[in-house]
Amino acid sequence: MLKKFAFALSMLMMLSVFAAPEVTIMGQVQHHFKPYGLKVNAFYFKKNTSAAEYAKLVKSIAQSKLVVCAEGATVLNKIFSNKEVKAALDKFFEQGGTFYLWIPSWSWVNSRPLRMYGYFNYLKVQLPVGYAKNKNPQCKITDGFANSWVTAPNKEFDLTANGSNNRPLKGSWQVVFAADNGNPVGFLQEKVRGNGRVFVNYSAMLHNKKAAPFIANLVKNCYGDLPQK
Repeated sequence: MLKKFAFALSMLMMLSVFAAPEVTIMGQVQHHFKPYGLKVNAFYFKKNTSAAEYAKLVKSIAQSKLVVCAEGATVLNKIFSNKEVKAALDKFFEQGGTFYLWIPSWSWVNSRPLRMYGYFNYLKVQLPVGYAKNKNPQCKITDGFANSWVTAPNKEFDLTANGSNNRPLKGSWQVVFAADNGNPVGFLQEKVRGNGRVFVNYSAMLHNKKAAPFIANLVKNCYGDLPQK
């Protein structure tokens, strides 16, 4: 009996070793992550999201090194205002997890929920090389008081008290990027609790094949080399 139990236990341990690592996805982007040998846990939030669905999300976050959210401010606020989810994210960051907010739009994004719940204290915006080729500004940053037009390529701009607009951001902040045929147009990245990171990418490449190299690099940074499907 003991031998059978030991054998069953060893088999379970072997299965756990070879089990696919999990990634938590909120929004319509799960297909981008399926080729990388990950178990994709997809969530969609409606007006009346059940407690059971939130419980599944909490469990998934606890088992993931990467949490991806392709949703706007309304959904983010809904997610972060849930105490269980907020606690799960706090622990996730403390353990070195990466939260990737993927904004598939060239329009403005109100990211107040991220600031409201303490995930951004020091903000930087960077434009890739090659985005100052024309005369039109490529990035507009506004904190509700003053505007800063950013056109220099591959340069970081601090948006807090000692930053480019010399004042801390209060309440809502918005970043407006110009779309460019589906290419990513900029990102915000910030280290948070422990070794955790929040990575925000504003792009128009949500359903674009150009996203593949970016996703592959993101997955590799979080999970190492995985067998691709």
